[in-house]
Amino acid sequence: MDLDQGGTFREFGNLSLGPSVGPITVPVFANLSIMSGGLYTLSKGITRVSVNVAAPVTITLPPSEPSDTAPAIAHPGHHINWPITIADVGGNAQAWPITINCIAGDTIMGLASIQITVNYGGYVFSTPIEGGPRVWTPVT
Repeated sequence: MDLDQGGTFREFGNLSLGPSVGPITVPVFANLSIMSGGLYTLSKGITRVSVNVAAPVTITLPPSEPSDTAPAIAHPGHHINWPITIADVGGNAQAWPITINCIAGDTIMGLASIQITVNYGGYVFSTPIEGGPRVWTPVT
């Protein structure tokens, strides 16, 4: 549901983090629809980005590591990185490539950015387990 009418649809579910932390409510599906060109910075919790615009779009991924140094039991939601799907649903990427950046200190397979240049193309990004290298890895 889009309760705040902001354009980001979110579906929540409960995830058990074991007996110490217990269940937490996390976004299972949160779609951001991009309908105009520009710069977009993703927040943690966004799981899908649908780009449907014939204009330049630059998307910055959220940090690949937890946003705070508190243990997971104190802030369990900050220690979960869901895979992020970014797709060209409008079929405009060949004429208007979609640039995907990461924040300073992170990489996308050793690069600072990549582009979607194929109409209806996309990537699914995931991160390693906490404590691994600060890298986003495209799955497809």
